[in-house]
Order: sequence, then C-alpha cells, then structure tokens
Amino acid sequence: MTTQLTITTEPVLPPQDGTGEDRSPLQTALASFLTVLDGKNRSPLTVAAYRADLQQFFQWVQAHSHAPTPDRVERADITDFLGFLARQHLSGVTRARKLAALREFFRFLADRALIAKALTDGVETPKKAQ
Repeated sequence: MTTQLTITTEPVLPPQDGTGEDRSPLQTALASFLTVLDGKNRSPLTVAAYRADLQQFFQWVQAHSHAPTPDRVERADITDFLGFLARQHLSGVTRARKLAALREFFRFLADRALIAKALTDGVETPKKAQ
C-alpha cells in the first residue's frame, strides 16, 4: 500500500490576529526566509517549491519529533525525513530538491545566528535513480 502525499504551494500558516503571535517559531523563520528569497530575485516557482518543501518538513517534524523551534531541530530529523520520503517512493531528484530547500533554509538560520550551525552540512544528496 502506497501513501499518497499531497503537497501544496499555498502557505499553511495559522490564522493571525495581526500581531504575528499565532505563528509558530518555525513558521516565523520560514516567512523571514521567503522574504529574503524574494529579495534575491528568486523565481516565483522556486520560492513556491521551497515554501511547499519546508512546510512539508515542518509538518513531518511536528508529527515525529515535536521540535517547536528551529534550534530544536536535529540533523537526525533531516535524515529521517529524507528516509520517510524515500519510503514514499519519491525520486532521488525530488528528495534532492527538498534537501536543497532545507540546506538553504538552515544556512539562512545559521547566518543570522538563530541556530549554532547549518544542520544539513554533511548530509549526502540523494542519488538519482539509475
């Protein structure tokens, strides 16, 4: 039996009361990251793909490791997530793109001293299917 993943490019942010207090720390970091990507003139399709990939990762983290803030996410969360995607029969190319989004996001956090170091350093890129 194969589980179907539904990935949306729409933001999955909790409703806000205008103060921004209803956003989780992960969602707040994502919003800042996406603003920076817009400032770098990234393609709207790239920004949408990164948003979807990162939101999928956040949902997975909340369900499996309960890391409420970016500094509580561990490298094992990332490698376990990639393993989960492989078990869902996602191609190596798709998993590599998701890892690229995670790499850029965690580099962004490390550059701003929001985490000690980029957690994706040393995580191998999934191989393409032969």
